[in-house]
Amino acid sequence: MVALTFEIDPQEVLRLQGYRRASDIPTSEVLDILRAAMVEARQVFRPRWIYQEFPVDSADDSAVRLSDGPELLIREIPGRWGGISALGIALCTIGDGLEARIEALFAAREFPAAYMLDSLGSVAVEALGEAVHRRICEDRLAQGLKVTPRESPGYARWAIEEQPKIFALLSTGS
Repeated sequence: MVALTFEIDPQEVLRLQGYRRASDIPTSEVLDILRAAMVEARQVFRPRWIYQEFPVDSADDSAVRLSDGPELLIREIPGRWGGISALGIALCTIGDGLEARIEALFAAREFPAAYMLDSLGSVAVEALGEAVHRRICEDRLAQGLKVTPRESPGYARWAIEEQPKIFALLSTGS
């Protein structure tokens, strides 16, 4: 596993907090909570990722069927990606330190800090996923291979209920 750097966009954290329009201006107290959360989160992040490629038997508008694995119900693959012979799957985490801190803050009834850290964690794992995707794309393009946009369980074309299949694939290697 190669170390990756990723940036957390404070505006995206604020967007998850409800500051979506230009007229939604956070107070100085909210910005102080955000700054403190950014510092604290960086101390507990333990980003890790794994990646593996799987041969594809077939794909249609409803699913991708792996040669030696499950059917992944990712919709609209041929129309979006064209024909595929392999599917790369990555799993990313920022570790469980942030979650433990959020639980402690909720228990202490420190709700603003807990919710800010929760939003920050969501933005951080998405940023890590983008960094992993960029790294994989750079490597594969250098090999002359085609790459595609990133999909993830929970996105519009791939139900979150499919996530256990990913964990099983990456834990067994098949």
